[in-house]
Amino acid sequence: MNTYSKKSREFKFEVMRLHFEDAVSVNELAKRFDLPRQTVYGWRSQYRRYGANSFVGCGHGRATEAELFKLRSENERLRRENRSLRNEIKSRCGNAV
Repeated sequence: MNTYSKKSREFKFEVMRLHFEDAVSVNELAKRFDLPRQTVYGWRSQYRRYGANSFVGCGHGRATEAELFKLRSENERLRRENRSLRNEIKSRCGNAV
């Protein structure tokens, strides 16, 4: 089997379910599914870190990361707008603000 072949997200979740819920060892999973052990270890590491947000694929950000980026961008835009409004008030009313 080509070790670079793409496995579906569902397949990876099923392998992790077998590992964590059924206590199937990494070695057994690697043999059973003809996978490099290092691949299974990588999936396990990603699953431990991201849980249900694991295995999103190349070029696809996790929903939480995408949301975080959106919120940071909006936060920065609001800071700029706030600074601009503060400066406008200062110019109209003096330095009282």
